[in-house]
Amino acid sequence: MGKFLGWIKDKESNWYYQKDDDYVVDGKEGVLLDILKFCGCGCPESAIKYVYGGLKLLNDRKDKEFENWREERNMYFNNNEGAEYFMWYYLEETGLEEHGTSTPGWLTEYGKEVLNGIEEYLDELKEDEENE
Repeated sequence: MGKFLGWIKDKESNWYYQKDDDYVVDGKEGVLLDILKFCGCGCPESAIKYVYGGLKLLNDRKDKEFENWREERNMYFNNNEGAEYFMWYYLEETGLEEHGTSTPGWLTEYGKEVLNGIEEYLDELKEDEENE
């Protein structure tokens, strides 16, 4: 029986569930949609990739000079301050980021787990595409 971000994988299907809960989701994408509070309509894969980019930027912040990191942020968010701050507020609201007197701050431990989970999900997507 496997686990993904605390969710338990059913041994006979692609369904994931949480201990003592009847709620199930389909696959790792379903787990991520639940965690990220997305419904799954439209382009969930693209939305997950977008959140991944924000998480990665924040995670890599500690290894960068401020000016270099600001330049990367501007490139990622296409110099759109609204899109950038929406990301930081969203990550904080979902418990993936926390901050002191100003945002952006830093990833929570849970945020780091979700970042790693999204990387695992994206790696599997890439493998599936290569095997088609």
